[in-house]
Amino acid sequence: MLYAFCREYGVPHRRCGKLLVATSEGEVEKLAAIKAQAEANGVTDLAWLDRDEAHALEPALSVTKALLSPSTGIIDSHAFMLALLGDAERRGAVLALETPAVASRRGGRTDHRDRRTKSNLDRRECGGQFGGPWRAGGGAFNRPDAAR
Repeated sequence: MLYAFCREYGVPHRRCGKLLVATSEGEVEKLAAIKAQAEANGVTDLAWLDRDEAHALEPALSVTKALLSPSTGIIDSHAFMLALLGDAERRGAVLALETPAVASRRGGRTDHRDRRTKSNLDRRECGGQFGGPWRAGGGAFNRPDAAR
């Protein structure tokens, strides 16, 4: 999904893969836990490599066993953030940097804050990190006709 977004919005990226290595037998168990968590998160392409297979890819490694993550890559994070901002603005969102939050509206209820303070509403008051009226695409804060 991220690579598709990068292609669509012209964000520089490269799928280059990654090796996660165990340098001792004791670390192999940690790699197994990482693999299990990745699979629980929907990652299906991790592959075990033995010492010789890992050395074929990276001869200088000191490795007992490794996990190959072929779909891992890198993106230009600055270009990615600008693409996200541009997409949000096309949908009516407004970025307001260094702006104190003085009130929030949710379901007809307005919660006012002291305008003299510069502290923003905390996550609980905003309905969670991505919830409530402060998230892109939701609530009165992002509507073009909302009072600012």
